[in-house]
Amino acid sequence: MNENPKKIIFVHQAKAAGTSLVEVFKATFGASSVYHDQDNQHLWKMPGWRRDVELLIQPYRRYSERRSFKVIHGHFRSAKYRRAFPEALFMTIYRNPVQQLVSQYHYWMRAYNPSDTNPFRKWTYEARPSLVVFVEKWLEGNDLQDRLNQMRVQDFDFVGITERLEDSIKLLKLQIPELVVNVGTHRANPDKPVEENYMLRKVDEEKLHAMLSPLTLRYEEALRRFDSDWQAGKAQDCTYE
Repeated sequence: MNENPKKIIFVHQAKAAGTSLVEVFKATFGASSVYHDQDNQHLWKMPGWRRDVELLIQPYRRYSERRSFKVIHGHFRSAKYRRAFPEALFMTIYRNPVQQLVSQYHYWMRAYNPSDTNPFRKWTYEARPSLVVFVEKWLEGNDLQDRLNQMRVQDFDFVGITERLEDSIKLLKLQIPELVVNVGTHRANPDKPVEENYMLRKVDEEKLHAMLSPLTLRYEEALRRFDSDWQAGKAQDCTYE
């Protein structure tokens, strides 16, 4: 693991408390040192073949205009910046995939931003599908194997867990001692606290677990990694808890 990295690359997985962590970075390094990568917002407007080409060439770009930033964050593939910034600390936060998609479902059902170019989000808000139908539609538009290949646990220097967000920030602070941690929670879900799960009907929960089982296995791998790192950090720092 890197100490005091020159740059932090934060791969923000949707609905995994990433916004709260971005606020931590802004409080620590200053908002002007934190770059929000929004390159992929225009991908929805492209034909499928053009989108695939764009994703393929992203890791080969230099991104020289982003070298001055301490933190780069956004919804992008983990390999995007590895050639450009090989010495950076690469990190992400995993969340239980069932809870993650349930959270996204409720978020999209609450409000739709007309400036959002994602057609799936617009469809969700207008069609008002059931939760299970929403996840079925999500699976139709996502290649799970590609998603797993792009978000391998072993590819990250730091792995956090949404359900253990407070502990995740403590663990991250061991690598970034100057981290300012008392900034509160941002974009909190109005339906429940950050570290609590949605209550689901048993039949829906069973269906979703079956549908998302490959992602659940990846999440369980991330949990094991986090527990191992947590115990190592606990031995390193007697003030951990």
